[in-house]
Amino acid sequence: MAATSSNTRLCRSNLAVFLVIGGSALVPFFSSAASAEEPLWPNEVRRVDPALQDYERLPARPPTVLPNARPKGAFRVRGFFRVRDSVSFIYNKKNYRLAGAGPVANSKICLDKAGRKWACGIMARNKLEELLTSSNVFCVPTEETDSWVFVKCGKDDLDIASDMIERGFAETR
Repeated sequence: MAATSSNTRLCRSNLAVFLVIGGSALVPFFSSAASAEEPLWPNEVRRVDPALQDYERLPARPPTVLPNARPKGAFRVRGFFRVRDSVSFIYNKKNYRLAGAGPVANSKICLDKAGRKWACGIMARNKLEELLTSSNVFCVPTEETDSWVFVKCGKDDLDIASDMIERGFAETR
């Protein structure tokens, strides 16, 4: 109990020293705001002319794109589909091909840096299937011929055709 009363006395004495020393420094600050002729927040409504305002303006933000917004004709590959090769697939009885990419044959065998053989054609086909089944991937038709519908597929900042070309699973057309 004695320790608590001495702590209370110490806190009170520190507060008294602050008010005497620090309070004198704070009085001019508060008194200048209180002595101003115009209140900080006036009670009447005032019209503000933006032309007379010379405040720094922030740049306009780009419009927000809704997560569900997509171009007209876009579709998501769902349900049954069959991947033919590294750039084409069959969906809803139509043949689709990635625009701007040429196929790598399923039977193609590649050599890695160490000189070992690996089935790059099958790997390319499997990678396209993996990318098409991932979430939020949409395909947009760009051109249609008698036998093919050319599509641009992707999500957010990923273009599947460009990704397949970068990985070496497709050729540039």
